[in-house]
Amino acid sequence: MKIIQKYFVMSIFIFVVISSSVFSLPIDQNCSVKTIFGELPAIIDGEPEKARLLRPWALCVLDNILYFSEEDCVIRTIDLEKGIVKTIAGLKNKAGSSDGSLVDARFNGITAIVTDGKNLYVSERFNQTIRKIDLKKGLVSTIAGKTKEKGNLDGPGNLARFNQPFSLACDVKNLYIGDGFNYSIRMLSLETGMVSTLAGKAKSNGYQDGKGENARFGIIGGLVCEGKDLYVIDGDNKAVRRIDISSRTVTTLAGGPSVEIKDINSGSTLQSMNTCALVEKKLYITEPDTGIIGAIDIDTGRYSILAGADESRKNGSRVPSRDGTGVDARFGYVVGIVAYKGQLYITDAFDSTIRTITLNDLVVKTLVGKTTNNFIVHSMAVIDSYLYFTTHTDASIKRFNLLTQVVENYAGNSEDPQRVDGSLFESRFWIPQFMVSNGTDIYLCDGNLRKIDTKKSSVSTLSDINGPLVIINDTLYVFSNNAIYSVNTFTGKTTVIAGKPGVAGVVDGYGESARFQRYSSITTDGTYIYVIDSFIRRINPLDFEVKTISRKTGLEICCWSNEHMYVIQLHSLGIFDLNTGNINIIAGQKGVEGNSDGSGTKALFSWPQGLMVFNDKLYLSTNKTIREID
Repeated sequence: MKIIQKYFVMSIFIFVVISSSVFSLPIDQNCSVKTIFGELPAIIDGEPEKARLLRPWALCVLDNILYFSEEDCVIRTIDLEKGIVKTIAGLKNKAGSSDGSLVDARFNGITAIVTDGKNLYVSERFNQTIRKIDLKKGLVSTIAGKTKEKGNLDGPGNLARFNQPFSLACDVKNLYIGDGFNYSIRMLSLETGMVSTLAGKAKSNGYQDGKGENARFGIIGGLVCEGKDLYVIDGDNKAVRRIDISSRTVTTLAGGPSVEIKDINSGSTLQSMNTCALVEKKLYITEPDTGIIGAIDIDTGRYSILAGADESRKNGSRVPSRDGTGVDARFGYVVGIVAYKGQLYITDAFDSTIRTITLNDLVVKTLVGKTTNNFIVHSMAVIDSYLYFTTHTDASIKRFNLLTQVVENYAGNSEDPQRVDGSLFESRFWIPQFMVSNGTDIYLCDGNLRKIDTKKSSVSTLSDINGPLVIINDTLYVFSNNAIYSVNTFTGKTTVIAGKPGVAGVVDGYGESARFQRYSSITTDGTYIYVIDSFIRRINPLDFEVKTISRKTGLEICCWSNEHMYVIQLHSLGIFDLNTGNINIIAGQKGVEGNSDGSGTKALFSWPQGLMVFNDKLYLSTNKTIREID
């Protein structure tokens, strides 16, 4: 079967496009990885303009110094007067559990940081421990739990056991620990070092008010102390709980499995809760899924939205972050929150920034960190010297000039998600994802199958199917709704060639007798079509035979070129051998998430979204960047 398209691209959720020319590939472990578009998040110390952050998470403030964690294993500071950013403990990509000096100490899975006014205390979900950082002496020590030993034991710190301690609060005398998968609140005496269970019962999740071990919680989120009370974010139950510490009595302040928490102004429902901070009887809550900061009055239980707005589900994509006032501001993925001197400080892990909200006027500003673009690159396709791509963050098609490295909006309008055909200017898209090119035209899916005629500068709709796609000659093959469809690129005629729409399974056979699971990726070698659902399946487009050729699991993205299948698996890029089922990793490291350029396995990736081949090079999209692999 002759392939007339010049390029094949693939993208995750995925789609692929491949090339008909003969490449000098395969690319091997001597390859070079570099970022050609966007800026990789990084750990860079210095002044605010030069400093860079890498997924900041937990945070607290002491004496005008903001302490925060990054990448699970690093602790950094921001001088709130001078703005200088420093790394004080831990080391990037070097998780561990060693105590000692700040330089020598290692951490793994930092989820919370609090202070008693002199020292810092850190919880670690991977190490299953509570650590103390003596700032005066510059020493780190383990005060409760044992490295990587899960359990639910009370007792002296060294004998106590936790199961993913997610959150901390401190009232000077005691540490309160949200013991995530023990579904309980633990208490660590800073005087005696003894650990006890304040409320809840290990291995008994649920929802019930009551005293001590008679109370039930889901997975514990944020904690904060105020006088005799401890406030608990019970995220699983979408509830805010209050514990009278002296009597160990648990009550519900707001929400619950059958009680929605609604904004008193708009009536919108709080969707998720993560962490919290308390200022003058207002409990400030982060809502990570929607990028909202809200407040609950601890006297009345009434909830109001302060900043951000729920636009994440308007078009199924993430709205670009921006500073502003109140509900005009936008956030990426808000995680940590702390109050200090009339300000809220918030970690925005998605954008690798720390944001502030001034409480008296609700002005939102970015304190530290920089986002060079506000869209996540998803699917890609190349025509001539232009790389076209779809994003998670708006409803438009972007175009990146490979020669000048300038990006521009090509079609659609990011502020107006809908489906409208017409000129490039008039056209509109709804969550554009999968994309492929035949060297002249672009085909993409945004719930429907759309065509961009680059010569006529127009957009039209071919079909109402949606999924990853490839093209051979004048036929598109789309993996959608548990079936493989063929679509004529001229007429739009759509035919099911394998599988049965809406019927899931993993069954080999011919045509309708075959079964597929959910779509993940699709590619072609010019003769056969290959898809990844649970396994690697091969479809013959002539007789519609479906055959499982490998039961290798865990593959996410695939792209074919020069008799080699390139695959993405857990942050790594490799060549998959269809005969042996082995993967030869050529870039990145399996199971190691990161963001760095370099040669071969020295480079690191974070959840690649798209992969394609063009002119002897692989292009891979990760987060907000496009990486070139040569």
